[in-house]
Amino acid sequence: MILPKLPSLLYTLAILTASAVLAQARFIQPDEAVTEPAVKAAADKLKKLKDTKEAEPILKEIQAAADAGSAEAQFMLGYMLQSGIGAERSNEKAKAAYQKAMEKGIMAAKNNLGLLQLASGEDSKKSIGLVEEAANAGYSPAQVSMGQLFLDGLPAAGIAKDADQARVWFERASDAGDDDAALTLGLMYENGAGVTADQEKAASLLRKAAEKGNADAMIRLGAKLVGGQGIKADAAKGKEWFEKAVATGAAGAKVALASIYENGTGTEKEPGIPKDSKKAFELYTEAADAGDYSAYNKLAYFNENGVGVTKDEVKAAEWYKKGADKNVPVCIHNLAVFNEEGKGGIKKDEKAAFELFYKAAMSAFVPSQVALALRYREGKGVMQDTQAALAWFERAMQNGNADAAVSYAAMLEAGEAGFVNYETVLKIYKEAAGKGHGGAMLGLAGMLEDGRGVPGDYRQAYMLYLIAAKGGMKQGEERLDKLKKRLTVEQIKIAEAYVASGGKDTGSPPPGPAAPVVNTPAPETPAVTPKPDKPATPVKPADPAVKPKPPVKPKPPR
Repeated sequence: MILPKLPSLLYTLAILTASAVLAQARFIQPDEAVTEPAVKAAADKLKKLKDTKEAEPILKEIQAAADAGSAEAQFMLGYMLQSGIGAERSNEKAKAAYQKAMEKGIMAAKNNLGLLQLASGEDSKKSIGLVEEAANAGYSPAQVSMGQLFLDGLPAAGIAKDADQARVWFERASDAGDDDAALTLGLMYENGAGVTADQEKAASLLRKAAEKGNADAMIRLGAKLVGGQGIKADAAKGKEWFEKAVATGAAGAKVALASIYENGTGTEKEPGIPKDSKKAFELYTEAADAGDYSAYNKLAYFNENGVGVTKDEVKAAEWYKKGADKNVPVCIHNLAVFNEEGKGGIKKDEKAAFELFYKAAMSAFVPSQVALALRYREGKGVMQDTQAALAWFERAMQNGNADAAVSYAAMLEAGEAGFVNYETVLKIYKEAAGKGHGGAMLGLAGMLEDGRGVPGDYRQAYMLYLIAAKGGMKQGEERLDKLKKRLTVEQIKIAEAYVASGGKDTGSPPPGPAAPVVNTPAPETPAVTPKPDKPATPVKPADPAVKPKPPVKPKPPR
């Protein structure tokens, strides 16, 4: 396709000014703005070309029309010069063309000129002022640009993040019929990003965008309907939206549809859509053949485990390798596992595995960050380095991984950092235990049992061990048995009454740590998280089981 959407403003700024400004307002393409038959025909010709050099005759045609007074041709000329289509890229010439088109009333030119000036480091107030003028004139794409600037924030230009301002601009654009705005606003309500989460409102906005043909909205709406995310589940309707998205040729649509067949949607009461691994494999294959990298890990997993196809670890390794070559983090991680275990015809190589884990970890893939921490701690594939292990556990913890948090706390508690920090350990254990993490419950219970860094309370320790044991943790059972041996008959009765009351004070004598036992080993701390399981599926917004991230620029590249 010769007419790609220009990079987001974030990318353009990074290229032109080497800054790290967060902004994703969008440049308007000719096919979104032109209506004159001759100019529109020229834009359509561009779509059919495969090489920008082939656009030279079209550029001459547009230049002639612009010289003859066509405002839309002047706008298209600016876009082609900015994009380097049919001529050498020139922001200065593009700005001059946009200026002329803007003076003739082309709002798209005003939007693009403002953003291009902003990206070029010119007066930010005047540059944003141009976009805002177009937005206030009712031009919805410029309203989307303003909304996105406020949603992401642009500190270098004096725009602080302001979700409420973003919402106002997106609402104006959505009310004017802009499907991008409706999609982004829907995602904001779905995720509670700067607004109070409202799943019904989110679904309504997503449906509004989907009905206008927005494929991303079709996929997201389909996912909500399939998963019943805050609304009544309707798998059949969700499947219909996925199929409509597939018909548009949208990236991710086949993967989304495949996920339905992979998992099925039925229950005993409502059969829903039956699981069909073979159909899922076929759809993932079609998606991969079309260049959808998110399908690579799926195909590898299916081959590795014989799901919907004959088990073939060699083919699985090939797909993981293909995904790794495309820098798909989950594929890099899984290829590392194959290297470490010597699977799929790959020679066992712990050092190569470590390097792959490192590569994925540097891409912020959390399972690889945890894997890297474990290998630094164990000296597996790399020289043992406790400080590096702590650093990677901490990074994964900051990315929301509870296992990493508990492992980090366990190392601090054991003094592996060169010191003991009970305050941090207690805070981490409490937070993770409150979310049901078994390892954190054991760690917190151990501290309460012995009064390490916290006033001892054998009742709470008893309760936490019991919860962990009932949750299927063998360590919970073992530690509960050991605790009982340290308590008197009366203390056990008090602890059981405490559990029966749901943790309420029963008026019994003040609790304390359990009595020490002669010749007992040092108090246990929870084991550092075991080697993480290899992810079976990549994380994709299209997957109904996965809640999407806060909204970003919704319209995909063409």
